[in-house]
Amino acid sequence: MSTPSRSSAALVGREAELRRAAALLDEVRDGALAAVHLTVAGEAGIGKSAWLAAVADRAEGFRTLLGRGAEFEREVPFALAIDALDDAFAELDAAALAALGSTRLEELGAVFPSLAAHRGVGGAAPLPAERYHLHDAVRVALEVLAERSPLLMMLDDVQWADAASVELVSHLVRHRPRGPIVLALAYRSRQLAPRLTQALVAAEHDGDAERIELGPLTLSEARDVVGVAVSDDGLRTLHRESGGNPMYLIELARLPEGAAFATDAAPDGVVADLDREQVPVGVRRAVAQELAAVSPGAARLLAAAAVAGDPFPIALAAGIAELEGAELAAALDELVDLALVRPAGDARRFAFRHPIMRSAVYLSSGAGSRLEAHVRAAAVLERQGATAAQRAHHVERAAAQGDEAAIDLLAEAALSVLARAPATAARWYASALALLAPTAGPERRLGLLVPLAAALGATGALREARVALAEARALLPADEVVVKARLAGTLARIDHWAGGHGEARRLLVEALDEQADPAAAAAVEIGLELALDDWLGRAWPRMLETSVGVRAAADRVGDDGLAAAAHSLVALGAYYVGDVAAADGAARRAAELVDPLADGEVAARLETLVALGHTEFGVERFDDAERHLTRALALCRATGQTWSYVPTTCMLAVPLLWRGRLDDAARCARAAIDASRLEYATPQVWALSVGAWVATLQGDVPAALRAGEEAVELALTLDAATYSWLPYGVHAMALAAAGQAAEARDLLLEHAGGSALTAIEPALHPQWCEFLSEAELALGGVGAADAWARRAAAAAGPLGLAGRDAEAARAAARVHLARDEAACAAERAAEAAAGFAAVGRSIDRAIAETLEAEARSRLGDEAGAVALLMAAHERFAVAGAVRRRDAAAADLRRRGRHTRTRRAEPPRDSDRAAGLDLLTPREREVVALVARGLKNREIAAELFLSQKTVERHLARIFEKLGVSSRVTLTRLALEDRPLAG
Repeated sequence: MSTPSRSSAALVGREAELRRAAALLDEVRDGALAAVHLTVAGEAGIGKSAWLAAVADRAEGFRTLLGRGAEFEREVPFALAIDALDDAFAELDAAALAALGSTRLEELGAVFPSLAAHRGVGGAAPLPAERYHLHDAVRVALEVLAERSPLLMMLDDVQWADAASVELVSHLVRHRPRGPIVLALAYRSRQLAPRLTQALVAAEHDGDAERIELGPLTLSEARDVVGVAVSDDGLRTLHRESGGNPMYLIELARLPEGAAFATDAAPDGVVADLDREQVPVGVRRAVAQELAAVSPGAARLLAAAAVAGDPFPIALAAGIAELEGAELAAALDELVDLALVRPAGDARRFAFRHPIMRSAVYLSSGAGSRLEAHVRAAAVLERQGATAAQRAHHVERAAAQGDEAAIDLLAEAALSVLARAPATAARWYASALALLAPTAGPERRLGLLVPLAAALGATGALREARVALAEARALLPADEVVVKARLAGTLARIDHWAGGHGEARRLLVEALDEQADPAAAAAVEIGLELALDDWLGRAWPRMLETSVGVRAAADRVGDDGLAAAAHSLVALGAYYVGDVAAADGAARRAAELVDPLADGEVAARLETLVALGHTEFGVERFDDAERHLTRALALCRATGQTWSYVPTTCMLAVPLLWRGRLDDAARCARAAIDASRLEYATPQVWALSVGAWVATLQGDVPAALRAGEEAVELALTLDAATYSWLPYGVHAMALAAAGQAAEARDLLLEHAGGSALTAIEPALHPQWCEFLSEAELALGGVGAADAWARRAAAAAGPLGLAGRDAEAARAAARVHLARDEAACAAERAAEAAAGFAAVGRSIDRAIAETLEAEARSRLGDEAGAVALLMAAHERFAVAGAVRRRDAAAADLRRRGRHTRTRRAEPPRDSDRAAGLDLLTPREREVVALVARGLKNREIAAELFLSQKTVERHLARIFEKLGVSSRVTLTRLALEDRPLAG
């Protein structure tokens, strides 16, 4: 039976999908469409690789980059990214490198060999939590490359991508590069990493990704693949046994017609392991026959190549096979002639015909042969001067238990990649632990367990990290009371972050009971951990009681670091139970103690600064809060305390928000969100909540709703979460800004403990009572709004905080306005503005000023109203509260006054026909089809686009023309005959 070409066969029946991809590429190249992602999914052998190659052939004007995941190298950090990008980065000229900047170049140089000369020397290693900086550097580098020509970055077999590359690609999917860039991913449908699957689903939902699924071929298409030499019965058999899979069709066609497919096993069990890929038996027979026909020398090289990688450097494969000269050349020629391997871009690298072929070769080698091959591979790489990280992949497969040199190499390799590829570091630390001899001492195990836990924690594998830390704690000598207490405290925090609670607290209580002297430093350390555990567990009265007792003991010990920590926790506990005066006093004493301490003394108890900063912004000392939280974040970075990065960054955003520094707060929120996506659910809830809060204040309501919805969805998956009300509260803010007052009110009350707001700390009750009052006003419930305004005043009274009193006054001003009591409204709004001004809450002050302006206007004081609006407009503009700024500007325009930040108004109907000239050719095509009455689905079919792409076009068309309906769009199209034609 004749054997068709695999590449041509894989394209049979794919013309419609190729037209869709080509149309999308044309739009990106011509500037009609922003950077977009293209994904193609399907089972093994369905033709994804050939389809990608065909897309590249149609990518006129694009520079194409290609990288491919490899099944047996999934632990090699950034293997996929380096394969795709390193050659392109090597070509960056001086101007392009300068455009990247030194910081980004250092990040890139730490990963990409072609930029290794820019690798930073010395200094502290970056936090694993901040590895998104590297991801962002890659995004910017792609944008620099795209300035020279449109870019098509194709990543094949992404289901086998290493964890570090998965994180990078997920970041690129979520943070679309600017410019003419298409990221094309090919993967097996059911094997993609969950992180990347989530990112792609979100991108598809937002219209930023096109997904194409390659399905099986029809019977007639199968005929085009195998040719006319096959009988009709033979074709039906081939189609049935292959499932319409083009690669399987080709492989089955290698067997004589009439061969048994479904009942025979592969000869002698060769490549039987391929059934894990659900490869049909007939295909395995065909592969086995091919491999059996290879000469001994070529088989030796092929087996070595399977160990060396895919694609594989021929020098490494030759070293593993111990072939050289004419013998090597003959073996390589034979493999190329048999189409088992093919050149992969240059004369030094080759790739297997298909990953299934590589799997067959690798798995058909005996375990002993593979082990020896990995030993030789490690030796060859060592002779070539390879780094520990480059050798670790082979060493971990070849080393025997007790091999101290291998253990040291794996630990060295793990440390070298921990900051940017913690998943790989965790694997190598675990492999090193597994190699330890049974007689290894506890110090040796401890030296691997602690960094293993840190690496696992950085990837979000909290339960595994907890197991490692618990083992480490058990190995500590009994007299290491302080270290054991701190580890128990870390275990308790992991329990909370993972949604559980209990065991670690029991350890702390037992440790405290074992202390003979409750006033000793060790007892104080344990007490501090118990107080922190109470805070995370929302047991606030008990937290205050515990921390007060600890404070007394700490003061007697005479250690300023311990005393500062104790006073900061007393402050936080007092704040959470509503005793603001006590909180403020304890916070001031904690600051007196901690500020003179050296960084090294404070870093051991970073929670001191975090608790202190939290209390300070709670009692409206925002400058002090920012100062202490900024120091905490700097120490977090300097000492590698990656666990604290996201919570501290989220905390730092809060005083910035209150003071109206929205750009700075937004930077914190973005950093926290990007870092939290690399970890686990709890910090994502915090980060997304802060992001939704920032976006609401900025006036970006769609972004606020997206972040709030995601935060709520994640929070609902947790058994327990710190700040359990927070995601629901900020999502309620976004809903209210979107005009959904009833939904906002109900969501908050459901998750804040009902109308008593028992889930919210008392110091915040005035804020949320005011929020509920405003929601009731939006719904027409003036009486209910008045009740909440009175609740706000009652809650604010005992606190003695100017900002909380101002919230109550502002709520009352709104109610007075609703009742047309303008004089009272003006008085209470002015009172609110003064209160907010006293504590530096500029956005809140400006909101109060707009209320006073409305009241002044009703009283006939138009000049006073304009002055207040002008001041409010300026404050909104400086803060970056765009939506409120524009509302103030519109109000001023209605009063005959104009501002410098005037926003462009939508075009008038009479101007819209001229606006049609602003549309791109593709957008004009879409308008013409709308005018013909076609629905989005029909337009997509007509233009070979997806429905999502059509929706994106229509959204841009509506925005450009200032229209909001298809009816108006159709009228404009019919008025402009050339467009309709």
